[in-house]
Amino acid sequence: MTEVFTFIKSIYPSLEIYWQAEEDGNGVFITNDVEGRYFRDRYRIEFDCDYEYFTTIEGVCDYVSGIIGKELQSKAAMEAAINDWNEATEDDDRMIYFVEYEVIADEHL
Repeated sequence: MTEVFTFIKSIYPSLEIYWQAEEDGNGVFITNDVEGRYFRDRYRIEFDCDYEYFTTIEGVCDYVSGIIGKELQSKAAMEAAINDWNEATEDDDRMIYFVEYEVIADEHL
């Protein structure tokens, strides 16, 4: 898709194109919306066959805290708690998967 955007912008140079891409199987979670103007979500949690999206790490920590029953105040504490939780569970559906979107500027494509 980036080639299509590049082509369109070559014809209409003043056009701004904002996008967000999510490819679970390849681990691609990326956006060019640096300011979060149109795509505000920056994080995703998968748990119990469901996805939740968040704009702040604090929101993620609150959500994960509710799952594991332990208050989490930082990204590092949340990631450690997720690792501990996942090591203790044998059911893939009950594992917690955390994703942070990569934010890039178009000139880096």
